[in-house]
Amino acid sequence: MDLRRTFFCILGFVLTLAPVRTLGQTQIRDDAILGRVGQTDITFAEFRQRSGSLHGLTLLNRDSVAMFKRSKIYSLVAEKVLSTVARQQAIDRVPSVHASLEKVRRSIAREGWFEINVRQKVSVSRTEISEAVKQARRQRTILLLSGDDPVGLERAAAGAHATTDLIRIAELHGSGLRLDSLTVRWTDGGSGFGAAAYATGVGKVSPVIRTGVGWSVVGVVSESTDSVWTALDARTARSQAEAILRIRKETHFVERLLGAAERSSVDRAFDPSFRMFAEALRAVWTTFGCKADCSLTTEQEQVVLGLLKEHADDTLAVTSGRTMTIRQGLLTLGSIKYSVSSMQWPFLEQELFDLVGVWSFHEQIEATAVSSGTETHPEMARMVNMWHDYELAAEMVRRVETSTRFDELDVYLHIHRQSPWIPMPVLDVRIASGPGLAEIAAFLDEAQGLPLPAQV
Repeated sequence: MDLRRTFFCILGFVLTLAPVRTLGQTQIRDDAILGRVGQTDITFAEFRQRSGSLHGLTLLNRDSVAMFKRSKIYSLVAEKVLSTVARQQAIDRVPSVHASLEKVRRSIAREGWFEINVRQKVSVSRTEISEAVKQARRQRTILLLSGDDPVGLERAAAGAHATTDLIRIAELHGSGLRLDSLTVRWTDGGSGFGAAAYATGVGKVSPVIRTGVGWSVVGVVSESTDSVWTALDARTARSQAEAILRIRKETHFVERLLGAAERSSVDRAFDPSFRMFAEALRAVWTTFGCKADCSLTTEQEQVVLGLLKEHADDTLAVTSGRTMTIRQGLLTLGSIKYSVSSMQWPFLEQELFDLVGVWSFHEQIEATAVSSGTETHPEMARMVNMWHDYELAAEMVRRVETSTRFDELDVYLHIHRQSPWIPMPVLDVRIASGPGLAEIAAFLDEAQGLPLPAQV
């Protein structure tokens, strides 16, 4: 196939079409074909999705809209040409590229399954939002009594009915139990001791619950104003509360949907690993002088691995037959640019526990989506093909960049060809030789008085 001919034929077709079908003036079906590269179609749905938000384009003048659409079409055509070449060269079968494409396929299947089976079926009422904002404006100070043995902790805390009882129990059992005092905000209440803190009355004690530090009992000491939430205006507070509530409700909905059998396949019972992980992160951030709003850097990742040594491959969780180790967890934190504030510092074990829970949550959904064939749904299949083209084109660009070499002279020559009035830098080399230093010095004196050569 002559790709250059294909490129220009399609481009001519698109340039004829694009100015006519201006957005906001003509309704265009999503499956309308704007162009074709080889056997690959460019539909209006892809154009719309890849162009970002097109709302408000009609406020621009007609020429600006047409220019915008042309530039997006050019990019899509170039992408299809590059992805076609990549497939012809079997680049999609290269193990690293194939793994990347498989990751895209599974991710789209997961998102599609979630949209169809969860997001469209979960709603948040105004009453729930109002109650959430009311709770969010109050933070709670708690006592957290923790241990590694749930049975032993439950037996020890059996007579605890008030927060003062937890202090007595901790003193009685000594090193077997740990007692911490923490301030919990409503945004920490999605799971673990955060959820227990807001589900337990002031002065009361919660049942034994699973947390990132092991097994815990929460005692609510007091309640006070949360200055962050009270500083928000009503509209912003409601918007943020609704977003958080939706995430929590969707999570619970999925847990019910997947059922007990699926939930039991998630194992996060490796508490010592979470503690080692959190302690290593704290130690590294302290070494780097970070005491608040710490962000994980590549250099810090390596130091953390050095501290953990033989424990780097200890298991954090097992979900649907797939395992996450501390090493993989650290790489995941680095990939999402993980950061922690001073308020989150005491909760680091729980933070890591919850993040691994999110990973497990996604793994469950992904396994369910793939096994149910979600990606074979026509719309999902179109999305998979679209983003596979994007990945293959990006791989082709990387290969071109790594195989292309040029030096500074090439750059200057290119600039000079594009803009001849820009002068080229010239290096004037003059070589002197003589029997002694005096002759060389005389040459230098003479050279300093000579005019500079004309620039070419």
